[in-house]
Amino acid sequence: MAAAVQAARLGRSVVLLNNGDHLGGMTTGGLSYTDFGSKAAIGGMAREFYRGLGAKYGVAEEWTFEPHAAQQVIDEMVAAAKVPVRGREFLRTVTMSAGRIESIRLESGLTVQAQMFIDTTYEGDLMAKAGVKYHVGREANNVYGETLNGVQVRNLHQF
Repeated sequence: MAAAVQAARLGRSVVLLNNGDHLGGMTTGGLSYTDFGSKAAIGGMAREFYRGLGAKYGVAEEWTFEPHAAQQVIDEMVAAAKVPVRGREFLRTVTMSAGRIESIRLESGLTVQAQMFIDTTYEGDLMAKAGVKYHVGREANNVYGETLNGVQVRNLHQF
């Protein structure tokens, strides 16, 4: 949603294809207690979102919220940017040209041609069908020279 809204704000032609019935992923699906370290580090559209939530609750910003309030804010941001949303769309095929995605065809029969595609799904189906290399599971320590890859260290912050 954020990528589509920002692209539309920049004057780009955008269509947001969603495989579900609503936008927002975990935020609108039940993760309504925001995990943050320093609020001062959060800006841009994320901060705009929290301010939009604040407006729903009568405060400047809201960081703990109900999923339906998050849905309202997201829907308002998308509507204000005039981003067309197509729900319940599922990827069928990808047409490539010179190593780039030229078009996609969805199970509904819709074909979308674009100069740029952004896959923000959990699954990454578009990237996989386009032949982008990916890895499932944890990589070996030597791949990136890490010793704590995927390891949760109690009482120590890994960042």
